[in-house]
Amino acid sequence: MRDLHMDRCLVKQSLSDFRYYCPVTWKNEKLIVKCNENTEDCVLYDNFFFFFRSTKERDMFIANPVRFIEA
Repeated sequence: MRDLHMDRCLVKQSLSDFRYYCPVTWKNEKLIVKCNENTEDCVLYDNFFFFFRSTKERDMFIANPVRFIEA
């Protein structure tokens, strides 16, 4: 989301089921990490916004998003 000028209401309406929590950290470590301050590492995937703890987790998600979304 770097350098994008988006309406916060649109982002809130389009949050993933993980909301502001990192799906990669949850899937790999079973830790709940809130990431709402970190918009640099946000990804729009399948019309939903996903937030991540760091660039490392974001890149893991981009490499295989289905792994982290499916239960």
